Amino acid sequence: MNLVFLVSQPRSGSTMLQRIIANSPQVASSNEPWISLSVINTLLKPQEFRAGDSDTHFTARAVQENSGIPYTERAQIAKSWLDEYYTRLSGACPIFLDKTPRYYKILPQLASTFPEARFIILKRYPADVCRSVIKTWKNYSALKLAKEHYEDLSDAPLLLQEFLESEYKNRSYCLRYEDIVGNAQSTLKRLFHWLKIDFQESFLDPSRSTAVEGSLGDQSNVHLHDNPKDLSDRSLDRSIFNEPFINSYLADLGTDFLGRYGYEWEPQSKLSPSYRAYKLYGEHAGARQAYRFGHFLKVRTLLAMDSKPLHQKR
Repeated sequence: MNLVFLVSQPRSGSTMLQRIIANSPQVASSNEPWISLSVINTLLKPQEFRAGDSDTHFTARAVQENSGIPYTERAQIAKSWLDEYYTRLSGACPIFLDKTPRYYKILPQLASTFPEARFIILKRYPADVCRSVIKTWKNYSALKLAKEHYEDLSDAPLLLQEFLESEYKNRSYCLRYEDIVGNAQSTLKRLFHWLKIDFQESFLDPSRSTAVEGSLGDQSNVHLHDNPKDLSDRSLDRSIFNEPFINSYLADLGTDFLGRYGYEWEPQSKLSPSYRAYKLYGEHAGARQAYRFGHFLKVRTLLAMDSKPLHQKR
């Protein structure tokens, strides 16, 4: 069984791409497994683990404090268990595709744990990711956005690009959502060639895939269109968004980084107050840490300076 990971920011078209790849009879997949995030974080990154669930958090602390098992042996334990899990999921197919966007948090650990695995890194223009996250999950305030998606927006692009420039770059294939939308057939034919699986034009219809049914992933659009071109980001009406906040997000990522990431952007003069509040709140992992470090009043003051919501209902 050959293991392939599909990793991206959320709201980048990963569900669509997963369904297209899973249309091949050579590929097995299943919704969003998520399983490696918990296993790798708990066994191999307990000192960095952050989670809302206290039981999982305490498990990671226990592993960190009580385990005398060396890292290399813990990695082998993780690999043995996950190998068995993925083998059961793959059935008779030679390839199993695990599409879990938040694996951006553990990419180097995944690559070292599975030395034969390959990685598809899917990018989308970060501003449109931000707009889609705001619109889809109704993140109308900067604090709600920071609480629920700070890592998805502010950390994920950096970690994805860092992985692509690391020692694992030869095991990775990078493509952009915009290229799939703009020229699906040639873009995906190259990807299928890299995966060493046959390509058929009929695979381009994501609604044909029944192998990845479930509650996780994007269930809102993938059945409504017959072709990736119909999922264009033109559906994001920019007039309903707080564009100073979006531009501040791009400014914080930086022109140099965005260029390395594959996108161009003209820099703006300064960060908006609502974005500065988002950044301060997100960096301190929410209200408790903001209070602890004396920043909560500053967050509230910044928000009062920019009362426009991140998204206007229509």
